[in-house]
Amino acid sequence: MKLRGIGVAAIAAILLVAGWLAWRSGHPAAGAPPVSSQIAGSPAATPTATENGNIPGSVNPPGGPLAAASATPIATGSSPSSANAPMATPGLTPPAQQATAAANNVGRARAMVELEKVHHMIGAYHTLMGQNPVGTNAEIMKALMGGNPRQAMLGPPPGQSLNAKGELVDPWGTPYFFHQLSGDDMEIISAGADKIMGTADDLEIP
Repeated sequence: MKLRGIGVAAIAAILLVAGWLAWRSGHPAAGAPPVSSQIAGSPAATPTATENGNIPGSVNPPGGPLAAASATPIATGSSPSSANAPMATPGLTPPAQQATAAANNVGRARAMVELEKVHHMIGAYHTLMGQNPVGTNAEIMKALMGGNPRQAMLGPPPGQSLNAKGELVDPWGTPYFFHQLSGDDMEIISAGADKIMGTADDLEIP
């Protein structure tokens, strides 16, 4: 009976120690974080670049590849080759168009000078006859070239000529349009470079 009591006590002691160890493994001492959390959360686990772009413990001398890469920013969505490519300047007119525009400007300036001459020719007729000539382009030019009561030769203006129909033509070879508003008022119109009457490039003197 005495030995049986000792065996029961030993078994009870072993169970008590085993239970205490199980409880201790599930409840670590306060202030001692698990080893795994120390490794995962340790600042040394993930190397961090310093302000100069170097990573502690790495071989990265001043002016090295990392510094050179960080010193040249590249715009988002562009490659190094496209970032250094020359940019086209918008708004520039090709040389051929510039030459054409310049020629048109010179042509219009010359046409306005010729138009002024026609205007002065009509004014001279009005001063001499007391009214403007009437009729078509050819009829008006006939009157200005001696077909008037005084047989005065008032046209054509210097440097200008008539076509085969006897019409006075502008620098582009198109007959002028004499728009008779009244006996004293007349519009003189050139069709301009496009040779079409009634368009935006027409030239006119009232």
